[in-house]
Parts: sequence; C-alpha cells; structure tokens
Amino acid sequence: MLSVLAEREPDLAPAVRSVLPPDFAELFGAPGGGPPPDLAAGRGVPPAELTDQDVRELLGRLREWTGDRRRLTRLVATPDHLAEQLLHRIRGVERQVGHRAVIRREPDGSYRIDLWTRSEGLVTDLDSALAEAIEDVIADVLMERPPFTEPVPPEREIAPRRPPAEPVPGTSHLRGRKPDPDDGRKPK
Repeated sequence: MLSVLAEREPDLAPAVRSVLPPDFAELFGAPGGGPPPDLAAGRGVPPAELTDQDVRELLGRLREWTGDRRRLTRLVATPDHLAEQLLHRIRGVERQVGHRAVIRREPDGSYRIDLWTRSEGLVTDLDSALAEAIEDVIADVLMERPPFTEPVPPEREIAPRRPPAEPVPGTSHLRGRKPDPDDGRKPK
C-alpha cells in the first residue's frame, strides 16, 4: 500500500515516511525489489548498454572490479564485525540508484558482488552507477580510501641568505665609525 502512495503521491510520500519507523522504508518500494516505475532511475527510459570501451574505462577507475559487457564482479573480504554494516549500506545505495546487485557469501567468508541489468542481459549505465556507488561504500566502511597527503613543498634553503640590512633612519652618521672605548660610560 505504501508503494502505491509513493507512486501516486510523490510529494506526500516523504512526509509519511518521515513519521514512520525506519523499518517501514522498504515498503515504499514497489513489490519485486524496485521502486515504482515512474520513480526508477531511468523513468521509463531503457538503460544504455555499455560498450567494450566503456567497460574498460570503468574497470580502469574501479581497479578492484573485473568483468566485461555481460557482468561486473567485485570480491570483498571484510571482517565479520563490518559485514553487516557493509551489506546494509549497499542495500541503501541500491534503493537510491533503483538497481540491485547480486551479493553472495563465498566459502572463504568474502562477499562476491555481481552487477548486470537482468532485463538486458548486459552491463548498462545503471550497473556503472551502482558499481561506483558501491565502491564508495566499501571504501568508507573498510576505510580503504587512500590517505590524503599534502603536496610536497618545493625544496627550500635551510638558512636562506638575507640581504644586508639597511641602516636605521637617523643613524647614517654612525656608519663606519669605530666604537669609542671611552664613549662617556664610566664605571661609577
């Protein structure tokens, strides 16, 4: 019923959702695991199929992913105490993108993430967007982001040479004069 509300009253649905417990969030999606068709990522536009070159560029950016035009795959080895958080965050990203991943636990305890657009039988722009979003989640949860480093400053001299100081105004008459041992200061 809430999915019908989300479909027919898209302006009202967020207000209703905000007063319900978080467990009700999934009920705003259409049965079958996706959002209502008019709220889907493409809004009725068929997803764009990726070319071989598109897949190569994507895999160049997402180094941990493998695949081709038929399927993208990522293996994630996660400590048990982070697995639930990782899976929960991936499911949230799936809801945002309006596309689902197939996630299976492997015998070694790692998780295998497979992406392809089932209706097309190929990798599409929906899979590309989801792969990039999942990669961000993995980096956040497992703290795999490369550390930020400041750019290395250009080399500097340890003790730079200073130009000679200019005379203090009003003291030029003292320049070049030898100190007088008997300058008027006598011990008392």
